[in-house]
Amino acid sequence: RYVISAVLGCSRWFHRHVGGFDEGFAEYGGEDWEWAHRAWLAGAVLAHVPGAVAWHDGPDWSGRPAGDAARRAAKNAETLRLADAVPVAGSRGHAVRTIRADVLVRLGAASSPAAAFLCVDTLLAGLPEAVVTVPADVAATFAADRRIVVSRAGDDGRLAGTRVVVDVARPVRVRRDGLRAAVDRVGAEGLGALELTGADDALLLRVTSRRARARAERWGTDALFPVLRERADWIEPVVGEPDLEAYVGGWG
Repeated sequence: RYVISAVLGCSRWFHRHVGGFDEGFAEYGGEDWEWAHRAWLAGAVLAHVPGAVAWHDGPDWSGRPAGDAARRAAKNAETLRLADAVPVAGSRGHAVRTIRADVLVRLGAASSPAAAFLCVDTLLAGLPEAVVTVPADVAATFAADRRIVVSRAGDDGRLAGTRVVVDVARPVRVRRDGLRAAVDRVGAEGLGALELTGADDALLLRVTSRRARARAERWGTDALFPVLRERADWIEPVVGEPDLEAYVGGWG
């Protein structure tokens, strides 16, 4: 929201790389915030240049007459458009699903439908706004939930608008507050990735910043953002066939 395209500059190659402005914005406002979000995810460094000024021919939105119903309706239309296009807190709704997902979770493999169910259920309890990809052999278990889709080669196509990717190699049971905190830390601490392990130091879950990944690929180095590796006592590997009745019933 700090980016106003009335005074905005970037290199031509980066503008093309990001995809330019979304021409679906046919009314006043919002296209600069949507562009800024995509630019940020693509690794842009947004910098304020005090000497860059422009003349706005006519009043901007804040200078226009307030209290008008048509004006409020126009602003609401912009907000609804941005809720779908920029799926982060402060832009999306608090519970309503959006077209783009802020977080993508990828389950690499599952020993059984029950193990996959327990794992994905705990993941979505912590990240209800996420999209989850699962192996084809367990996909039928989740047919009714449109947030859960079959994983496929080249899943990068599902990254559109995604800020964070959570990779789960094999089924785990997570505590929702721990998972949410891990995802929040990647953004708040400017991490490239947060690798979370079990008691045996085996990797259980990796939370990656899409922005950091984009910059690493562009510059050919992983040194731009720190990667932390920590033991997480809130993640429990799912070993063998779990007792789903005990899990859903709440006694185990």
